[in-house]
Amino acid sequence: PTITPSGSTTFCQGGSVTLTSSSASGNQWYLNGNPIGGATNQQFVATASGNYTTIVTSGGCSSSPSAAAVVTVNPIPPTPTITPNGSTTFCQGGSVTLTSSSASGNQWYLNGNPIGGATNQQFVATATGNYTTIVTNGGCSSSPSAAAVVTVNPTPPTPTITPSGSTTFCQGGSVTLTSSSASGNQWYLNGNPIGGATNQQLVATASGNYTTIVTSGGCSSSPSAATVVTVNPIPPTPTITPNGSTTFCQGGSVTLTSSSASGNQWYLNGNPIGGATNQQFIATASGNYTTIVTSGGCSSSPSAATVVTVNPTPPTPTITPSGSTTFCQGGSVTLTSSSVSGNQWYLNGNPINGATNQQFIASATGNYTTIVTSGGCSSSPSAATVVTVNPTPPTPTITPSGSTTFCQGGSVTLTSSSASGNQWYLNGNPINGATNQQFVASATGNYTTIVTSSGCSSSPSAATVVTVNPTPPTPTITPNGPTTFFEGGSVTLTSSSASGNQWYLNGNPIGGATNQQYIANASGSYTVTTTTSGCTSAPSSATVVTVSPVPVSPTIAKAFNPASIPLNGTTTLTFTLANPNSALTLNNVSATDTLPSGLVVATPNNLSGNCTGSIAANAGGNTIGITTLSLAASSSCSFSVAVTGTSVGTKNNITGSVSATYVIGGGSPVTINGGTASASVNVVKADQTISFGALPNKMFGDADFIVSANASSGLAVSLSAVGNCTVTSPSPGTVHIIGAGSCTVTASQSGDGNFNAATNALQSFSIAQASTTTGVVSSINPSDIGQNVVFTATVTPSPNTTPPTGTVQFEDGGINIGAPLNCVVVGNNCQAQFSTATLTTGTHAISAVYSGDANFTGGSGVLSGGQVVTNLPTLQLILEEFSSHPNLAASLDSLLSLRDPFPIQNFATWFFPGSDHNTRVIVYVVSLQLNSGESSSAVVVHLIDSNNQSYDVPAEDVRTEPITGFAQVTFRLPDTLSPGDCAVQVKAHGQVSNSAIIRIAP
Repeated sequence: PTITPSGSTTFCQGGSVTLTSSSASGNQWYLNGNPIGGATNQQFVATASGNYTTIVTSGGCSSSPSAAAVVTVNPIPPTPTITPNGSTTFCQGGSVTLTSSSASGNQWYLNGNPIGGATNQQFVATATGNYTTIVTNGGCSSSPSAAAVVTVNPTPPTPTITPSGSTTFCQGGSVTLTSSSASGNQWYLNGNPIGGATNQQLVATASGNYTTIVTSGGCSSSPSAATVVTVNPIPPTPTITPNGSTTFCQGGSVTLTSSSASGNQWYLNGNPIGGATNQQFIATASGNYTTIVTSGGCSSSPSAATVVTVNPTPPTPTITPSGSTTFCQGGSVTLTSSSVSGNQWYLNGNPINGATNQQFIASATGNYTTIVTSGGCSSSPSAATVVTVNPTPPTPTITPSGSTTFCQGGSVTLTSSSASGNQWYLNGNPINGATNQQFVASATGNYTTIVTSSGCSSSPSAATVVTVNPTPPTPTITPNGPTTFFEGGSVTLTSSSASGNQWYLNGNPIGGATNQQYIANASGSYTVTTTTSGCTSAPSSATVVTVSPVPVSPTIAKAFNPASIPLNGTTTLTFTLANPNSALTLNNVSATDTLPSGLVVATPNNLSGNCTGSIAANAGGNTIGITTLSLAASSSCSFSVAVTGTSVGTKNNITGSVSATYVIGGGSPVTINGGTASASVNVVKADQTISFGALPNKMFGDADFIVSANASSGLAVSLSAVGNCTVTSPSPGTVHIIGAGSCTVTASQSGDGNFNAATNALQSFSIAQASTTTGVVSSINPSDIGQNVVFTATVTPSPNTTPPTGTVQFEDGGINIGAPLNCVVVGNNCQAQFSTATLTTGTHAISAVYSGDANFTGGSGVLSGGQVVTNLPTLQLILEEFSSHPNLAASLDSLLSLRDPFPIQNFATWFFPGSDHNTRVIVYVVSLQLNSGESSSAVVVHLIDSNNQSYDVPAEDVRTEPITGFAQVTFRLPDTLSPGDCAVQVKAHGQVSNSAIIRIAP
């Protein structure tokens, strides 16, 4: 046989579990291998701990024992006691430690409400109230302990102090300090209590920090903020010491020094002097000077007065001259003072001996002043009168810069011995504007100068005689033929002057070339001069002779840069054309270059350079040419064209021959041919790159998405992935996410005959865990105390594609109940269930915490409204009021003569039975009511017949009788009940009613 328990096989003392054998008959129940007397029914109610088995006997043969049903009956912990570690009455801010008699399993309560997290043996109580504890062990809870009553007296508020006025005053003053508390004060000075100072007010006369503390009900406040009182001393009376005589002339002064180094205020004739607050004061006016010293807001008595006397100073005199104060040497001027007496005259600040009259005759240059003295006091010096005596300049001399005899067009510079003031004269007549120290004389005559300085003039200088001779006319040159020829030729040049010639080449005299003719055979500019009577003419106009070398051919050079390019890459092809002739211009320079197979002119051609000819280089073509180019002697030019490599390999390139024309001496153009130019470029495999854009971060469960990478070569790109995703290849590929974490997708291209392999491009993205929501439901809510409740947590992923795994921890008020449970996959969700019959009365905040897994985030959910556990009144079966049997149940049976079964809903249909003829019975129960949403099968009727066979029969109908309020519980009798007295109990919501009897007829 097998055994099926009716509920949990672990319960608290006083509970039970019904064990049902799979065999309806022949059972013998055992506890720990020992037969239980009379326990032969299909069911057995177990109330004690142990291993329960059953053996079935039929036809004299016994089965093997069933697997044991292990029943554990946990004891209810004893009621704990609470021991405080001190007085349970204290001031606010204090505490008392309460210790439970149980070392573990405690839950502390304040005024009957559980204290969150308070589960230790000790609890530190800081608030007023009744503290209890309940001990839970093995899922069984004790009765609450006797309450420990804690009383917390309030602490008086911190007082404040209000002063009656300023807390800083002079010695002899005071201030009244008032506490905000009308009573309970103790005043302190500098932290020390002031004896007897317990009133609301205190008169403070000494410096220091004043505070007060208020005491009420044995509890003291914090000290008030300190009120600082400062009593300042009165400074001593100062004295004044002058630094010299206190009698002096106007403009003088005396320094008065106070005996106090600071805090002074000076007074003149009893009135304060603004800003005069230093230790010293400079007195410049007559009067009585005193000072008062102030320190800490307290002032001394005034000092004894110091008397200062200031005598007047004569007024500053003025000077009046009799005429101009500037004159030539030998003149004078009379100076007159505005003061009739007391004068002393000064020249350049020095007194003039004996000059004390009102007037003084000045005949020397200088600054003249006078000072007037009266009554021992002297005036300021008068303003200076400046007298200037100018000297007569000396007779100048003239110094010529060279010979005073020269050719027409020449000159001589005459320099006066005087640096300034000159006036030059020619033959006794002044030369207009000639007033500098030097004069350039270019005409024949007698030159003199007179010097004037400060209005005084010198005698004329001695005359300097200048003589100017005539210059010969400028000659001309006549060549006897062309002046341009090749090397080895010459031309005869003839001067227009028959004699006195000197020939020049490029401005330099030609040695010995003094004849009228000169044979020129070198290139250059030829001139000639003529000299007569020591005077040389101006040079003739230049005759230019050009001797050209024998013409040579133009040159052409070419180069590729760079000399190696990738396929479809571009190089610059540069042509340089040069004219090696040092004195010959080449015209119509031309050349043509045909590119080899695999090279074309690039698009665009990027044509550039300094060649001014006509250049042809059509984009996409293979011909480059230049025509109509002119190159000056010894010059060159270059031009560049962009060239693209269209096939791989070394490309050798040779131009055609370069040609040009030249003209000599006005003749016809002559054609001259040059050589060719060659260069090579190597076209190699091209590099390629992969463009692969960044990939967005994803979440586990997101749909597959497309990624695309492209190679610059246009070749197909391969894709691969590592991490928590896969990808199809080639690009574009589809990425499929297989888990949370990260994934890296690699794009690669291995190259071909024209392209090198590309550098791999990698793009990584993170894959976040998918979110979840956790819902919690209860199998029955509200439930009765002791009733088994099953909580189901359902974890739903988002997106809802793959079921999560992990564990679920159920909590009651944030405290774990039971161990973490595996979350079992159910469709695309996962579920965990926790059952308990040990919830206490009240509302329980049931929550479930999902741990999460590698692909899903954890989370939590709560049971909406919490689990309400009621403490309903005990179920009570109603007994027959007039029966002779004290325990006979009040019931409605088959009424013997009525046919079975009687219907439930309609009494009138009793005579029309259905197919089930089992007798229905109604019993009446007090305090039984179905919870909202419950079916009648939530109520079970437990029967034990006269043969001690047990049956648990679910109720068929439960309803409230409208008159009495009793519950009518209807159930069907099993077929196998033995006749006789049958015990009946009603079980619902974890409660079991009293036992009554119904009688089963044969």
